[in-house]
Amino acid sequence: MTNYEIEELPEAMAPTMKAYLGVPSTFFTNQTPDDTIKLYGERIANTLRGRVILNIGDILPAAGDIYKAIELGKWAAERF
Repeated sequence: MTNYEIEELPEAMAPTMKAYLGVPSTFFTNQTPDDTIKLYGERIANTLRGRVILNIGDILPAAGDIYKAIELGKWAAERF
């Protein structure tokens, strides 16, 4: 959904800047395993350590699986 890798983002940000960055919303509309979704979330969190608001890229699509979104939220609350 983007033309950059998560790990490249901090290089483009000022030191005090924060990012609103999400797990791709397409992950919630197909059969992407929960572990893959969580790994993507962890990649975001580890790369931006305290400089990110983790979300679902843009919004959860109408055809998105709300239970996958809930699981990501629970995981993030426990992890961070």
